[in-house]
Amino acid sequence: MYVQFLSTLFRTASCCSPLCLVVSNTPKGRNYVWDGHHRVCALYLGGRNYLDASEYEILNITYALAMTPNLDTGYVTPFDPRTEVRKRDFLGFKRKILTMRSNKEKTDQELIDIIIAERSIYCKTRTVTTIEDLVKRVHAKAKL
Repeated sequence: MYVQFLSTLFRTASCCSPLCLVVSNTPKGRNYVWDGHHRVCALYLGGRNYLDASEYEILNITYALAMTPNLDTGYVTPFDPRTEVRKRDFLGFKRKILTMRSNKEKTDQELIDIIIAERSIYCKTRTVTTIEDLVKRVHAKAKL
């Protein structure tokens, strides 16, 4: 299941991907946007409050998988989608970790320790829980 999740994630997640990635299959049945917040906000601002089935892909994962780094698959920015979001500029951290592993500069356990210790580099506390709240936050910042 984890490999299938990561395969889907890396196949569809890119800066140019037309798909939003939605984490589903959570214990309380709640869905979270994993990637594509800006696309969802644009649709919302355009007057739409839903995603067409062609605009997203469901990632059926558990919270535990989302929060667990996996060096073998390149998933090195774990976070809790209920309480955190990844920062938009997390790729530099990801490259650093994967390069250190490729160059055998650190053991896998040392890399995992770095991932956990430096999580503030790639994720932050979730401050909004709905797309409507996110759009309001963006509008408020734009008025500053």
